[in-house]
This record gives sequence, structure tokens and C-alpha cells, in this order.
Amino acid sequence: LKKINKIRFSDYGYIFVFDNKGTYLSHFKEEKLGTNGFEVKDSKGNFFIKELSDYAKENQEGFFSYVATSKPNGKTENREKISFVIHFEKWDWVLGAGFYIKELREVIEKKEQQLKDTYQDTINRIIFISLIITLLLLVLSYYASEMIANKFRIYKQAIKKEVKKTIEKDKLLVQQSRLATMGEMISNIAHQWRQPLSVISTASTGAKMQKEMDTLDNKSFNDLMDLINNSSQYLSETIEDFRNFFNPSKLKKKFNIKDVFEKITRLISFQFKNNNIEIISDIDDIEIIEQENELLQVLINILKNAKDELAKKEYSEKKLIFISAKRANNYLKIEIKDNAGGIPIEIIDKVFDPYFTTKDNLTGTGIGLYMSKEIIEKMNGKLIVENIKFKFDEIEYKGAKFSIFVPLIEE
Repeated sequence: LKKINKIRFSDYGYIFVFDNKGTYLSHFKEEKLGTNGFEVKDSKGNFFIKELSDYAKENQEGFFSYVATSKPNGKTENREKISFVIHFEKWDWVLGAGFYIKELREVIEKKEQQLKDTYQDTINRIIFISLIITLLLLVLSYYASEMIANKFRIYKQAIKKEVKKTIEKDKLLVQQSRLATMGEMISNIAHQWRQPLSVISTASTGAKMQKEMDTLDNKSFNDLMDLINNSSQYLSETIEDFRNFFNPSKLKKKFNIKDVFEKITRLISFQFKNNNIEIISDIDDIEIIEQENELLQVLINILKNAKDELAKKEYSEKKLIFISAKRANNYLKIEIKDNAGGIPIEIIDKVFDPYFTTKDNLTGTGIGLYMSKEIIEKMNGKLIVENIKFKFDEIEYKGAKFSIFVPLIEE
């Protein structure tokens, strides 16, 4: 008891001891020693020492909350206090030590302010550096897109000269369409590169911020690096896909349709999230032997068209895209439908015509769906569109449905 009486911690912290009759055996006030604590009341008239002792004996140990009537600094006041108490069964003693909640709050507030002061400058620097890096990458992507667009304009002039040299009328139209498609695809690169470059910028900036804040764990680091790598791979693959589009020696390969939609999700899912569009998928595990990248391009074209139409709706409206991939006899059947209201009946038969578009000159060229139909037909498949009505969650919707049929070739 003499040793316990001398213990002090956190300025005024001490250990109190009671026997089974409530007699003070240890206390910071010597005049308390030998007196009966069970007779002490709090401001509400509760015998809180007796309640504390009963709690310890019942639970053996634990945290007990009560209102203390005095403090070790000599002041007498009612303050909420929490003490850890333990019942020493051998001697039937109760020992405890506590802290005042108000003082705990003051310590927390002080530490919180210190943290705010410590990290505010760092956060400001990180934000400034991130903005500068993002701005530089945006400027670079803009000049890259302008350079590609300029090359496209030069190439388009070469196309016109080549078309004039063609003799047969039917071959002229086909050649012109295909060359225009190639030109449009080159132009699309400029637009498609902006998003992956933005992803790379955001991911790298995010990684640096998390590193500065010491919150970059291994999983987050790997996820960000995968995101940068996937975007970089897409930039490379996009150039290669478009360069080989008219190459008759392109080889077919075996792939799973699920993998194609996973690539689509990684590449363009952000566009749908930004426009509050929900994609509902039902993709079967089906393997196919075809030109994977070209099928990927067709699906992206159709999905982006659906996204553009749904983006015109109010943000609060429900925006849905349904994707299914099933086996239908010897065909892979892919259906993509939306609830954007459908295609006007007077133009639905023209959507696959070259250069036909309902968008302005800045966002549409009228080549995307024409090119998609060409690709599918080169696979000996079919691409059709129709307006449909359907129910989802007991609500009826109207929209456009694109159906793709691709033969399943056995090895």
C-alpha cells in the first residue's frame, strides 16, 4: 500500500484501493485514508463508490463510468470520469485508476490540431504538384491529338486523289468507304488517347499522393500500376489494331468472350460511371476463334453510342445498358440494348450508312457503325438493330437493341 500510494502518472493520476467495507486503503488525499468511501455521494445522490465496488466484484475487472466530486489538483467539482477497476479476490480488495473525459477530449483536440498543422502544408504541396502534372499531361495529349488529326487531314487528301484514279463505280464506293473508315479510325485515336492518358496521369498522381501521405499499401500500389499498364497497353494495341485493320493477312486466334468484356470494362467503364449509367451483364463462358481486337472495337462503338444517347437524359433518370452473350446454335449471339428511347423510325434504316450521323461535326463522323457492320460481315456474321420495349424491375422501357451474330468455328 505504501508503494501504491506513491505512484503518480499523467500529472495527477493515482491508484485507489478499497477493502470490502469501502474503507480507503490508498488515495491521493491522505485524509481520505481510513474513511468509508461507500458513504460518498455524487451530485445526483448516488453512492458511486459503492456502485464502483459492486461492479468490480461482479465483473472481476472492467471500465466503470461515474461522476467524480474532486480532483487531485485540489479543486472540488463534478466531472465525468472513467476508471478501470479490478477485484483482488484473495483479499477482497478493489483497485482502480481513472481519467477525466474532459481532459481526454482536450488531449484529442490538441493532437488533432497538431496533425492538421503538420499535414496542411504537405497536402497543399501535393495538390499543387498534382495540378501541374495533370495540366502538363493534358497539354501533351492535346498536342498529340492535334498532330494525329493533322496527319489525318493530309491522309484524307491522299484518299481523294486515290479515289479519282479508281475505274469501276462499285469498287470506287467500297474503296472510298474503307479509306474513309481508316481515316476516321486514325482520328478516333486522338480522342481515345485522351482518356488513357488522363487515367495514367490520375493514377500516377494518386500513387504519389498516397505515398506522401504514407497510405500507399501494396494492394493499392499494384492496382494503380496495373491501371497504368492496362492504359499503356491499350494505347499500343489501339495503334496496332487500326494499322492492321485492312491487312488481309491478319490471323484469327482463340479467345473467351468474357475476356473481351473484361477489357471493355477496364477501358471505358469510367465513361459510364461519370454519366450515372448502370451496365447489367449476362455473359456466358464461350470461346471463339476470330479477330479479337476488331470484335472489341465493334462492341466499344456500340456501347459508346448507347452512352452518348443516355447522357442526354437527366442525371436523376435511370440509365440502363443490358449486355448478353449466349450461344445460339452455331453462332455467338451478343445483344446490347439500352433505355434511351430508341432510334427515330425515319432514320433507323440509315444508321449503318457511311457518313450518316445525328451528331455534330465535332463528335460524329458517321463511320463508327458502318465500320462495325463491315467488321462483323468480314467475320461472316450479322449486325442488326431494332427498337424494342422491355420491362425491368416492373418498369417498362423503350430503347435500341443491337444484335451481333458471329459464327463459332471449331478448331
